[in-house]
Amino acid sequence: MRPRSLVSNFCNPLNEQCRHTDTKPLCRMNTYFVYPCLNPFHRSQTNSLCDMIGGERKIAFEHLDPLTVMMTRLYEKIAQLFLKLAYKSIIFLWFFTRPTVNGVFIAIWYKEKLLMIRNSYKKSFTIPCGRIKRDEDSADAAVRELYEEVGIKVDKHQIKFIGIYTTNYNHIKDIGNFFEIEMTELPKLKIDNREVVWSQFMPLDQIAALNLNPTVKAWLDHRISKTDSSPPVS
Repeated sequence: MRPRSLVSNFCNPLNEQCRHTDTKPLCRMNTYFVYPCLNPFHRSQTNSLCDMIGGERKIAFEHLDPLTVMMTRLYEKIAQLFLKLAYKSIIFLWFFTRPTVNGVFIAIWYKEKLLMIRNSYKKSFTIPCGRIKRDEDSADAAVRELYEEVGIKVDKHQIKFIGIYTTNYNHIKDIGNFFEIEMTELPKLKIDNREVVWSQFMPLDQIAALNLNPTVKAWLDHRISKTDSSPPVS
């Protein structure tokens, strides 16, 4: 999954997240820290408000001085570097421990397109996912991870369990509990540009050409094979 537990303290000052816009506006999170929305993959999205993941209120964007922009970009790069180093350390540890990882994967569909994301510390693409905490229900974990990674709020009764897929890679046994939900409206995505640096709804033919997370690939291959073998609906 990801080394969130190793970096939670490091990332907590930036736990609020902004929507990304063409004009790169800045969002004042509180009186002590200001965080800009600077993701280059979301130039087409515009919004005059910043959705605070850590709270329920919305506050207006405001432009700040170039030094603040530069320092925040630097902070993001440092956070991304820390995540990469933490993930490499975990893989090294896994070589000796060979753990079994129980996690959740959430497929978000909108008009036959699937939401894909990429983490800053991995080269592969995936769907929103994460580890199931101790004593946590898999559906609750799916709802939590979906909100933490892309800012989408759903009720656990809205998501459908579709199966368990298991793969072995990076010295672990990855057990993925897969859920899915069909969105009737295009959701507003909020990524932090530190852990998650890219997100996009894509058709399956384009996704097939990506370097995919092995467990996601196993699920997609099975889904596509079932679709291809299904008789036509009369």
